[in-house]
Amino acid sequence: MPLPSELTALVERIDRELDRLESDGREAIKIGTYLLNRFPDNFTLIQLMAFVNTSLFYADRARNQIRERVESVDRSEPTPANLQEAGEDISIELGRILETKIRVTQVKNRLEGLR
Repeated sequence: MPLPSELTALVERIDRELDRLESDGREAIKIGTYLLNRFPDNFTLIQLMAFVNTSLFYADRARNQIRERVESVDRSEPTPANLQEAGEDISIELGRILETKIRVTQVKNRLEGLR
């Protein structure tokens, strides 16, 4: 039985949001590296870079967990209860991803202002 279109659409949205998070994170790393070369002892820059690196790790982990969750539902008998639970879990993760993406974008913008 194929996954419902709502669940598929949710996973596709998560992929787009994670792509954006990773793109902004990579850009923030580039800018932050440049700034750290100029100001190597700046504690705030070090903290911002640590946050971005942790966020990129989180994005990779979240992508893998979502993929595993969907595959798990797809392999088992996708009962309405299983689909409901998977949808709720994935929706909660989307909220976390959006929050992290917003914060990474804010850090990137802050770093751009320092350049």
